[in-house]
Parts: sequence; C-alpha cells; structure tokens
Amino acid sequence: MSDPFQREHGIIRRLVRAGRYVLTEHCLDEMITDGLRVDDIERVVTERSIIRSEADSVGGRRKYVIFGRTTLDFEAEVIAAIRGQVVIITVYLL
Repeated sequence: MSDPFQREHGIIRRLVRAGRYVLTEHCLDEMITDGLRVDDIERVVTERSIIRSEADSVGGRRKYVIFGRTTLDFEAEVIAAIRGQVVIITVYLL
C-alpha cells in the first residue's frame, strides 16, 4: 500500500530536522497541559506517518495529522501545516 502523503511528510520531516518549524501559542499551551516537550513533537513528526489531511478552517489550506509515540511511548497526534516552514498547530496525547 502506498503512502498518499509521502511527499508532504518528506517535506515536513526535512524541515523539522533542519529546525525550520514554529510552534503556535495553542501548541505551547497544549504541551504544558499534556506535559510534552519539543523532543516529543520532533519524534512524532520524524518517526511516524501522516494519517490524514484536513482543510484548515481559516483559509482552507491543508494541514496534516501525524500519529506517533512520544519519547515516553505515549500515543500522540501532531497537527502541522507547511507554510514555507512547518507550523506545528497543536499536539495532544490520545
């Protein structure tokens, strides 16, 4: 089975590995609420896969839901968008 988001996830991985990403204020709030760190986000984004794409409610641009595991092996999802750099919209534990 082919990965329908292979191209987009490759772009996201490369940008995150290069440090070309930002965290929204909402993401920072969720990180505090769930006790997550930046390395948890980096692990989910670089080691796992996009599970779906959604239209952003503001402007209709694409955002991607990436499922993975944190550094402490908890399941989490990261919502990210590609805007010249990666914008980490939010993260949360499942």
